Amino acid sequence: MPLRLKGASPKPGEADRRYYMIDVQEGGRRVRVSSGTRQKDAALKKEQAVLDALREHPDITQAELLEVVRGRARGAKVAAVRVQGMTLRAACVRVLDGQWAKAKSRATYKINCGELCRELGDNRPVAAITDDVIEDLVKAFDKRGNSPSTINRKLIALRIVLAECKRRKEIGALPEMPHFSERGTARTFILDRATEQAIFAEVLAWDGLEAAPEGGHPRRRDGAEYLTLFEFLVESGLRLSEALNIRWGDIRWEEGLLRLWRAEELKNGRPRTLPLTERAKGVLEGRRLAGIKGGPFKTLNKRRAEHHWNSARDRAGIEDKECVIHALRHTCATRLLELTGDIKLVQEWLGHKDIATTSKVYAHVLTHKLQGAAALLDAQRVQVTAREGPDPRLHDCNRPTTAIHGHSTRAN
Repeated sequence: MPLRLKGASPKPGEADRRYYMIDVQEGGRRVRVSSGTRQKDAALKKEQAVLDALREHPDITQAELLEVVRGRARGAKVAAVRVQGMTLRAACVRVLDGQWAKAKSRATYKINCGELCRELGDNRPVAAITDDVIEDLVKAFDKRGNSPSTINRKLIALRIVLAECKRRKEIGALPEMPHFSERGTARTFILDRATEQAIFAEVLAWDGLEAAPEGGHPRRRDGAEYLTLFEFLVESGLRLSEALNIRWGDIRWEEGLLRLWRAEELKNGRPRTLPLTERAKGVLEGRRLAGIKGGPFKTLNKRRAEHHWNSARDRAGIEDKECVIHALRHTCATRLLELTGDIKLVQEWLGHKDIATTSKVYAHVLTHKLQGAAALLDAQRVQVTAREGPDPRLHDCNRPTTAIHGHSTRAN
C-alpha cells in the first residue's frame, strides 16, 4: 500500500504533526510500522529498507524491522546479528510469553526487560552478555540514579531470561550478577506543598511546550491527563499500579469509598477499602464525565507516567532523584500520620501487612510526633502552674541546693 499520513489534519494556522505510516506486504506477510518522519522522501527510503529486509530474511521479527526503520545502516547490523544466535530482545519476549505469561508482576518484568534491551541493545546476542557487560550495565543503572533495589530487580529479570537460554543450551555458564544490600534504601522523599505544586504545574505545562522537531513523532499533549493521575495518587496514597488498575465498579460513589479487592492486582494480596477525599472524588468524577472506558486511568500507563513525572521534576529544578512517583504515596501517608498520630490507621490505609513496616518507613514522623507530645506536656504544666500555683507538696526544682554534712538543703 502507498505511504499514508497518520494523525488528524491540521486546522488553519496549526503545524502539521502527521507522520507517514509504512504499510507493505511481502511473501504473504503484511507489515505496518511508523516511519517516524513527516518527510515523504525519508519515509520512502525507510519503506524500501523494510521491503529489502523482508525479502532477505522472511522470518525477521517486528522488533528487528523497527531497527531497520531507524536507519538503513542498522539493517546490516540486524542481518549480522541474526546468524549469531538468540538475541536479548527475542529471549525476553520468549520468557514474557511463557514463564511470565500469567505472572502477577508480568508488567514489571516487561518494563525491566525493556530497560535491559535499551541499555544493552535489542539485538545483542545473549551469548555475548559477559561478566564485563554486567559490570558496565550496573554502572549505567547507577549513573541513572537507580536505587540498589531497582538494580537488583532488573538483574533478577536478566538472570531469569539467561537461565532459560542456558536451559535450552543457547549459552554456557551464566555470568556473575551482583546483589546489592537494600537495607535502609527505602525511598522516603516527602513533597511539601510548594514542591508538589511546582511539579504539578510543570506536568500541565507539557501540553503548551513547542512541537517536536520536524521529522520526529508529534508531541502527545497528554500532560493534563497524567496530572489527574498524580493528583489522585497524592490524595489516596495508592501505589501507581493500584491506581492504574481501578475499575469503575470499584468506586462506591454515594459512600465516597474505593474498594481494592482483586488480590492479583495488589502487592501483598491484602484487600482494603479507602475513603476518598473531596479532591480525589473530583478527579474520579472528572474522568467519568470524560467518558473514559473501563476505569478512570485505563487509558494511561506506567512508562508514560514516569516520563511525565521525571520531565516535570527536572524542569521544576528538583535535583533529588529520590523524588519519584512513589513519593506521592509517602507524602500522603506522612500527612496522615502528622494529622492523626495513629500509626495503625496509616498501616491500614497503605495496606501494609505488618505494622513494623509502617513504623520503620515513617519513624522520622513518629519521632517528630513524640517531640511534639513532649512540648505539649511542658505547655500543660506551665498552664496549670500559672493557674493554680506550684504544688506545695513538691520541691521547687528551680531552686539551687547546698550540701550540709552530706545532706542536701535548699538555699534561701
